[in-house]
Amino acid sequence: MEHGLEKKVERLRKDLYELYKEDPTNPEVVKLSQELDELLNLLHKMDMHLS
Repeated sequence: MEHGLEKKVERLRKDLYELYKEDPTNPEVVKLSQELDELLNLLHKMDMHLS
């Protein structure tokens, strides 16, 4: 499951970067950034739980 989550994080990160390059003022940038933060927090919690 973690592998799938990591792939999702990388895809979202790429999408966010591309959108930001096109238009940094696009409100979707904030939305994608928040989604990425949530996924990274989840991934971190999972890593902490496994340690």
